[in-house]
Amino acid sequence: LPLHGRARAVAALARIPGTGAESLGEWTGSDDVVLAEAALTALGHTDRAPEVLPVLLARTGDDRARVAVFAAGRASQDIRPSVLAPMLRARLAPGTGKVTSRKETVRLAVA
Repeated sequence: LPLHGRARAVAALARIPGTGAESLGEWTGSDDVVLAEAALTALGHTDRAPEVLPVLLARTGDDRARVAVFAAGRASQDIRPSVLAPMLRARLAPGTGKVTSRKETVRLAVA
């Protein structure tokens, strides 16, 4: 399959109830940027938002921060505020990610 076809297949894993998030986890560290970013984006659309949000927030300090923060925004919509607040608070301290990512985390917290 061409690269973008493989990326669509990876993204489709998000729609598998119960196991999609686990399957995507294998692709988030791919050496292929397109596949890794497809997996990170798709994590925000799984049925396991409370489980995948920490994974996405952990990526806010690396080269995939832009994609991880976007997906975290989507995943955070499916999490109760009482559960979300501690997850986000942990990512706001200096040294826990890029400044831009921490600013986006603040935006998630107030949304």
